[in-house]
Amino acid sequence: MAVTPRIRAILLAAGRGRRLGADIPKQFLPMAGQPLLYHALLALATHGGIDSVHVVLPEDFLQISLPRHPRIAKPIVGGHCRHHSTAHAVREISPAAEEWVLVHDAARPFLPRPLVDEVCLALARHDAIAPAVPIADALIELPNLHALDRHRVRALQTPQGFRCGLLCDCFDDPAIGHCQPASEFELVQRLRPQARLGIVPGHPLNGKVTDRASWLWMEWVLRSSGEKNELFDG
Repeated sequence: MAVTPRIRAILLAAGRGRRLGADIPKQFLPMAGQPLLYHALLALATHGGIDSVHVVLPEDFLQISLPRHPRIAKPIVGGHCRHHSTAHAVREISPAAEEWVLVHDAARPFLPRPLVDEVCLALARHDAIAPAVPIADALIELPNLHALDRHRVRALQTPQGFRCGLLCDCFDDPAIGHCQPASEFELVQRLRPQARLGIVPGHPLNGKVTDRASWLWMEWVLRSSGEKNELFDG
């Protein structure tokens, strides 16, 4: 019987979150009774399929207190942009090429366990996996204002999953300096288009906190899920 590779999780929490307009980065602000980043961190740490969770923080917040859990490792200092932070984490934990790594945004605090399951299962058949959800709004492309077919596009979420060897290969590619990827999945798609890429259905409540409106919405989601409302089962 095949042995499932080790799975490491990287939680990106090194951004400044300036759009929210708070005095400190949003990931350290209290939401539904605990710092925002705790929600995703504990969801990953308590998932039975994940071996370790590595939190990436701003250098001036490395001493912040994190929940005590055997799977939560010592925090890692972030870089000046997203893919630099992920690269720092991958090089710090030095995973074997055959291992798997999940990359998740701390700003997505509602992380359903079945979604993590789906990403991990799909990694057995792919080199890179991302959850994706349909887009309800009409779309246009700037600056020409051409209409886009919303049925042919999806919004990517995290956690995104990768074979460690592939991700390390992308970070070592000199062409990375010409990329400004919004996610690691996009980075792999640009630099290694021959890789086996795939998507799984995302979760409509796995939203990202970016401003005051999304903060209020996500806080309601977390508080409502704590009440065991049937809406949030699975």
